[in-house]
Amino acid sequence: MTRILLRAGKDPRQALSPEASLAFAGGGVFGSNVGNVAFADATFRLLSVPGADVVPNAYLTERAAKDKEYIARVNDEFDVLVLPLANAFRESFLGPLRALTSVIRELTIPVVVVGVGAQARLDGQHTHSDDLTRATRQFMSAVLDRSARVGARGETTRDYLCDLGFGDEHVEVIGCPSVYLRDEARAVTKKVAAIDRESLVNLTLSPYVAQFADFVNRAAAQYPNLIYVAQRAEDLDLMLWGREFGASPNPKMPVHRAHRLYREDRMRFFLDSRTWLDFNEAREYSVGTRIHGSVMALVAGTPATLVAHDSRTLEIARYHEIPHLLLSEIARTDTVADLYARSDWTAFNAGKQRRFEVLTAFLEANGLEHIALPGKANPAFENAWRAAKLPGPVHTPYAPDDEFRAMMIDRLAWLSQTTGPAGERARDRYCPPLPLTPKKQPAPKPPPSLPRRVARAVKRRLSGA
Repeated sequence: MTRILLRAGKDPRQALSPEASLAFAGGGVFGSNVGNVAFADATFRLLSVPGADVVPNAYLTERAAKDKEYIARVNDEFDVLVLPLANAFRESFLGPLRALTSVIRELTIPVVVVGVGAQARLDGQHTHSDDLTRATRQFMSAVLDRSARVGARGETTRDYLCDLGFGDEHVEVIGCPSVYLRDEARAVTKKVAAIDRESLVNLTLSPYVAQFADFVNRAAAQYPNLIYVAQRAEDLDLMLWGREFGASPNPKMPVHRAHRLYREDRMRFFLDSRTWLDFNEAREYSVGTRIHGSVMALVAGTPATLVAHDSRTLEIARYHEIPHLLLSEIARTDTVADLYARSDWTAFNAGKQRRFEVLTAFLEANGLEHIALPGKANPAFENAWRAAKLPGPVHTPYAPDDEFRAMMIDRLAWLSQTTGPAGERARDRYCPPLPLTPKKQPAPKPPPSLPRRVARAVKRRLSGA
């Protein structure tokens, strides 16, 4: 049996409550953004051939730089480490990138990087620090010592890596595996001739992109059935516990309790890729700045348009020929209906199989079998994934009565079961299949003996303390 250690939060068939999902490791079991679930689950599915054991690493490998026991277990127990990555070459990921590099240098097994990206401005220009440039070179060198080629998400990333000395023999553009999370041959077609007031619209947004706020609020007012599909850990924190973003949240964005989308229960958060896809199948259109919000709609057969505001989303949209426009191209009077009318999914459909073959050839070049190979389909995995009893989407506390009561009962039950001096939650707690070695805590000092306590009390009394 081939054992694959995969950079993923959890097995896509594993159910975990919203509360436990958010509580894990600070940023949630989905790694601070549930968009990570899309490409991690897609890679999990592609590599789940009969006879393969795919094990999620719960994003712990990038915290294992000095954990020699963890590294030894990876070398002893696994045949390959597969790293689906997003925009890893960015300043805010510098620490994890360095940690990953230090672990990879200690590995004696192959390491395959799938879909990595570089953060850049919309024009593709990079303003990376010397530290990030150095860390990127070190990461690439460590991986290429254990891999045939590195898979990049788009041409902007390839050009950046080329400038660092890694050419076409080292880097191949393969896009994002999330596009192949479900039936690779499924085409996207318009479900309605035009978007109107009653249309079932999904909105995705990046709360820090202030220029998009006017469109967000215009759309929220014009389309009463519009649902904001949130993705960040902060969104889930707001929806579960009412904690607002930062000290001064943008009042135009749904990052606070007073926003109409929050108060009207028009926000949803999906913990699992399958439930996200199921929801999207019943919708008519998705629009917004989140690339994986767009991709998950397209995978479900629902038309989607990306509003690009930086290179990391734009390069994926260009490679996969996803309908998109720049944020600067949205006029003040543009509506969701206008963007729908201007979008065309012909090129996305026509090139999907060709691009899938590029990805699978990349996997094969790196010694990885996949479910599209003859005799390697795995209906058992597909059936288990579809049958898994996964939690539905998270609502805001303004959900209808029955849903609200069920949510609150679950939440109170989860809060009530703290155990131990650290207040750890016992119910529904996520335990990674390959945890980091527990750090030994110093033994607590025994309390002073009774004579010593009496002597101290007498001393304090005599000193007047």
